[in-house]
Amino acid sequence: MFSITNVRRRLLFAALPIAALALFLTKHFSAPEPSVVRKIEQSAKAKAPRISADQGPPATTPSVDLPVASATAPVPGPTPKPVQPAREEISTALVAFKKWAEVYAVAAADKKPELVAKGLPLADARGQAMATLIKQDPQAAIEALLPYSLRKALPSEIAARIEHRVSGIGDLEVFGVTPSAGQVVTEPIYRKAKLANKKYRAYVYGSRKNDISRTKARILGVGVKPANSEALLAVREDAYEVLDPAEAADLDPDRKQANCPISKSPTDSKNNEIAVDIANKILRLCSPAHFPKWLKTPEGELVAADGGRGNGMGGVFESKPAEWTNGYKRFLMIRVRFQNQGEDKVYSEKNVKDSLTEVVKTLPKWSYGKMTADFACTPLILLDHEETWYGDKESSVGDFTMLEEARSKAREITDSSGRHP
Repeated sequence: MFSITNVRRRLLFAALPIAALALFLTKHFSAPEPSVVRKIEQSAKAKAPRISADQGPPATTPSVDLPVASATAPVPGPTPKPVQPAREEISTALVAFKKWAEVYAVAAADKKPELVAKGLPLADARGQAMATLIKQDPQAAIEALLPYSLRKALPSEIAARIEHRVSGIGDLEVFGVTPSAGQVVTEPIYRKAKLANKKYRAYVYGSRKNDISRTKARILGVGVKPANSEALLAVREDAYEVLDPAEAADLDPDRKQANCPISKSPTDSKNNEIAVDIANKILRLCSPAHFPKWLKTPEGELVAADGGRGNGMGGVFESKPAEWTNGYKRFLMIRVRFQNQGEDKVYSEKNVKDSLTEVVKTLPKWSYGKMTADFACTPLILLDHEETWYGDKESSVGDFTMLEEARSKAREITDSSGRHP
């Protein structure tokens, strides 16, 4: 089994043959390539889901926006593909529970205990259906999330059995399995997510499939914990989500952000406010048209890049030849601190050397005996600016500026043999 790991913004190093340079930084390094994301010009209400439990079917034929067999006479044209029974079962379970939830939401208090008893098996069926859908089509599972107005009205024993929104900062790890001879592996590449002290088996779609392992990443999606099974999570491709106004009000009752970051006007000044969950806070804008503009701001670029479209470090570093990971290597660790940073806030030289010693010892095992290495460590180098200067400089490229400066200063104290004071 191997783990695909990410480059940290505060810990950077590069392996170069013999007199290679590397960077060890106190700032995590993540320089995603900015990408164009789709514009959101309408609120979430205007989004047409691919699979919907919102539109109830005729009384005798439950239906979701999924392919189903037609009961009418054949229409001239190509023969439709056969329907997967599992999808029909998913559709039926989602719709049946939604109908029950609509009744429960408006029922009188004295009727609700009886309704709960009837709803428990429907909730279990919906939970199992969502678990299957998350594995088969995580994007459809996200779009099938029960509307907030119905989720909010559910009693706890019902809510625990169905899906829930997930949002926060956490770790998203990617694993690969190399099967033994004759072994069958159903998921040779699989993912795990951890946030808010909860663990999930994660499923992704779109450009997220090309993503690498990341820590402290924005993770949004839909999770479910079916009985006798691990918790599952469908991870949203984007690291943001336009919220239902009622849900935004409940998540952010104090309205911590009063003014639109684009217009600088109160966010409710145009009666067209939208609220966007960006995992670590609720962003409010006075108009949906301002969201694409916000995505071009430094903060917006980072949020966009933290989703699958940004692809972590994808697109920034091209593939390297096999020689980079074969043979003898020498690492150079460049310890740096910012102008506004005390030496006591920087990783000590001892901690750095202890960490690198473990890496060097483990490299032969990681590389199946194809790589050996040792390392050197520079004295502590003082950078030219404070930490915020690098963070503000062209957003995601600020880390590259810091990297080049650190390398340049390291070269000044490197002799021809690659040694350092």
